[in-house]
Amino acid sequence: MRVTDACNHCGHCTAVCTSNVRVHEEVRDYGMVIDPGCMKTTDCISVCPNDALFLGVGRLPLAVRRRTPAAPPRRPALSGPEELVLGAAFAAGFLSFRGLYGVVPFLLALGWAGVLAFLALLVWRLFRRRELAWRRWRLREGGRWTTGGRLLLAAAGVVAAVWVHSAALRAIAAVADRDYRATAALRAALLDVAAPQPAPAASPRAAIDRALRGYARLERWGPFPWRGAAPRRAALAYLAGDRATFALARDAAAARGEITWEIAILSARDAAERGDLARMVAAGEQAVALAPDRSEGYAALAVLLAGSGRLDDATRVLERGRKRLPRAVDLAYDAGVVAAMAGRTGAAIAEFGRALDLDPAHRGARENLAGMLAAAGRFEESVAQYRSALASAPGDADLHVLCARALLGAGRGPEARAELARALELAPGHPQARALLDALAAPGTPFPTP
Repeated sequence: MRVTDACNHCGHCTAVCTSNVRVHEEVRDYGMVIDPGCMKTTDCISVCPNDALFLGVGRLPLAVRRRTPAAPPRRPALSGPEELVLGAAFAAGFLSFRGLYGVVPFLLALGWAGVLAFLALLVWRLFRRRELAWRRWRLREGGRWTTGGRLLLAAAGVVAAVWVHSAALRAIAAVADRDYRATAALRAALLDVAAPQPAPAASPRAAIDRALRGYARLERWGPFPWRGAAPRRAALAYLAGDRATFALARDAAAARGEITWEIAILSARDAAERGDLARMVAAGEQAVALAPDRSEGYAALAVLLAGSGRLDDATRVLERGRKRLPRAVDLAYDAGVVAAMAGRTGAAIAEFGRALDLDPAHRGARENLAGMLAAAGRFEESVAQYRSALASAPGDADLHVLCARALLGAGRGPEARAELARALELAPGHPQARALLDALAAPGTPFPTP
């Protein structure tokens, strides 16, 4: 798009340009439109009152020089140090406010950080300039602070105190959260209520103690409850064996509506340890209600019921869970355990078989299936299952002994001796392996009953 000397820079061309090009300035400064956004719609040509614009061939715009002198460079709104103050205050504010009290979202943290950065810039200028005004307020005149300047300093002091307090809380929360994450494996093990509570080693124990102290400080120093701190503190207290703190933190989480399915399982486990069956069932049902699509709640409640002798209730809970989660391996396995505890050998064999269908690598299901097959007198099938289990755990001396017992039941004495010898190689002095070998070595002694 080019121009002739008939142009009087009226601006009609710019007004109608649908490409948002400032046509009258471009042709004035360069004699042509060099903006790459120009779509060549020719609207500017059709509207020009002097027919000064045309679409034609001429010099390329690559090296065209400006016709009119460029305007002097404008003074930047911010000096270099002011840029640094603004950027540093904004970054510090955002990191301090993001996630504060467990509730401040991203955009709100951006807004608060912007306010903090603006106040920091005003205070910086208040100390650096002899004259300073903001909107209609004079903050400094003749090198002296006005009343408005003093009020600004007072407000900035309050904001700075809030910021420092928030930054301290966020730092405490960051350290506590890091230590909490370090205990993930131990907390996951707590959810297996059939297993004894794991004893933390020295390093995890130190992380537990630090996290407990950190979350306690958040609760004590913060003017508002820190969302998520109470359930985390409850889990850590249970892991540390501090049942009093666990109960207090759990109740605080319940009052704030922050009970998680994990804490509900721990509450059920705690109630079972204290013999409070009503509380155990209520907490277990709460875990199921909070996470109906997770198998852990059903499994925990069923195991605790079975451990209390309520095998029929445990079976019903497992049936509920399996209707909703038909492919949950742990529910099939627990159904086999409950059936075995009830003396229903055939049902236990079937349930352990289903667990293996879902997960062929489930070692517990395979070992229990082998044991139940041996109890049913199906020794050859039991041996096959033990052999399969030993393929994945050849260094388990106890498993070699169990396999030897099944072999004895099948009348395969030499193979049983080999398994017992292997068990003694792995665990010299193994009492059961030694007793069986001694019995087999005694002349005229029949094979011990497995």
